[in-house]
Amino acid sequence: MALRCFLVCFTVNYYLVAGQTTEYFLLGETASFTANIKETPVDILWKHKGNKVVEFTGSEQLSFGSFEHRVTLDWHSADLTISNVVYEDSGLYELETFANGKLNRKSFQLEVIGNILLFCHLSYKPTFDGSLCFEHYSRQLVRDCLYHLRNISKTA
Repeated sequence: MALRCFLVCFTVNYYLVAGQTTEYFLLGETASFTANIKETPVDILWKHKGNKVVEFTGSEQLSFGSFEHRVTLDWHSADLTISNVVYEDSGLYELETFANGKLNRKSFQLEVIGNILLFCHLSYKPTFDGSLCFEHYSRQLVRDCLYHLRNISKTA
């Protein structure tokens, strides 16, 4: 019986994690998770690798560890925003909400990347009208490459 329970729990957890798409963010960017919940929760708990990130108990919000002063939690939608992401923020995030007597769970995968060289085949052709400088062009090219990387990860 114990072996059957272990196999069921392991299989469910494996598919929950394996079924998630990874969201990529550059080092120092702001990462956001959209919960897409239907009902306003009474209690909200976000965890990262099993450790508490932020908790809302219906009247009070508490942030934990390195996430203190870097997280914003929407109390109505349970959406989470993490500012100034660092490599240690990478990993599995789990959301638990309690609304109308039901406990709901969702999971998200975050990967922080930085100092990488992306080769993207883009048909991006800037128009140099005097107002578009090289620095702006470089930043836009990086954003375009990151956008393509994120789209590739969603289809993989």
